[in-house]
Amino acid sequence: MKKIISLSLALLFAVMTFAQEDKKEVKSTFKVDGEFRTRFEYMDGFGKLTAAESTAEAQIQSSQRSRITLFYKTDKVTSKFSVQDVRMWGQDKTVIGSNPISTYEAWAKYNFTPSFGVKVGRQQLNYNEGKVMWHKNWNNYAASHDALVFQFEKGKDLKIHFGGAVNADAGLYNSSFNDDGSAAKLYKDMAFLAITKKLGPLTINFLDLFEGRENPNSTTVYGINTVGVYPVLKLADDKLNINGSFYYQMGTAVGGDDIAAMTYLANASYDLGKIKLAAGYHSQSGEAWNDDQSDNTNKIFSNPYQGAHKFFGFMHYHLKSIDMKRGLNDINFALTVKPKKGTSVAVIGHMLSYANTPADGLGNEIGTDVDLMLIHKFKGMKLIAGYSVFLPSADFTTAQLGIDTEARFANYGWVMLAFKPNFFTHKTFK
Repeated sequence: MKKIISLSLALLFAVMTFAQEDKKEVKSTFKVDGEFRTRFEYMDGFGKLTAAESTAEAQIQSSQRSRITLFYKTDKVTSKFSVQDVRMWGQDKTVIGSNPISTYEAWAKYNFTPSFGVKVGRQQLNYNEGKVMWHKNWNNYAASHDALVFQFEKGKDLKIHFGGAVNADAGLYNSSFNDDGSAAKLYKDMAFLAITKKLGPLTINFLDLFEGRENPNSTTVYGINTVGVYPVLKLADDKLNINGSFYYQMGTAVGGDDIAAMTYLANASYDLGKIKLAAGYHSQSGEAWNDDQSDNTNKIFSNPYQGAHKFFGFMHYHLKSIDMKRGLNDINFALTVKPKKGTSVAVIGHMLSYANTPADGLGNEIGTDVDLMLIHKFKGMKLIAGYSVFLPSADFTTAQLGIDTEARFANYGWVMLAFKPNFFTHKTFK
């Protein structure tokens, strides 16, 4: 009996000791995290139509992104350092580009007060819905910027971020990457102001981005300003989500023309628990094929750092519209089903068309992109798979391949495995 009482007292003391430790205030946290993301892809007609009689074979590739991240935080200082390796399976070099190993993030933040801090170094810049500034994480390289950012955050009700960057490298304009892995040559200098204010069920997001873009054939820098708002309204216990955005672009285009361009979108979704329905409309301004620009005005909206993959479909036929500078309209819908916890299946459709006439005698319709996607979470790992098809319009097929030429069935399949382990976590207590 005495042994039982002694054992009970010992267990009670241990529980009380652990409970007291849990209540201790954390002084510092140090973590070492990893990421291993492998993607297998099959591409036939991805982003570009192939003639039916073509003997070109479908492209099959396997790529991998590996990251290791060091994270440190105290009440005054937060820092993050992340190195990534991007490469094609079976090759010594990268998937696309020449530097397999690169620094993805390297920043430090000092908190002068619990609400105000300064963050400096290579970092992600993600704001609003990702139409103007986003991390572009689908790309193997993703996007980061060398920047200085002042951050004022008062809980979840108010956030004000003001930052910028100046590029001292004559060859590279910034540290973000294109889809092909090369450094994006977008700005010589950059500044932005992002404000988020929560008003009950309504959240208003404001963003103003200024870029100084350099003419590649001279040292002249042209100023481009993109300003807009992204309101989000959540109702019915957050089941109903209504959001939209409008951005206006002004300034001087590389070449000297005035800029007067815009983009806007409107979305609505309703969550029924295991089923979620969504629909939206997206428009981006451009110019018609016969616009003589006698008004010396550039009406083409340029997407600074948008996450295009999340907006226009996985087959990337929106790039044809952007390359041709005709603008883009997109009517989209989505149905997501969650049969069980950790698993979801989605079907997403995009009906794409030019915002302006692409050529004499051709209609504006581009075609329909249909994406199927499966997400399943294992313990410590995520499996994501997708299959997409593109159904081109007759006029688009004629424009891309010529008169009386049929296109081969355009489809794209991929499977991605993502594993994000935590190798080490250490906390000290006050």
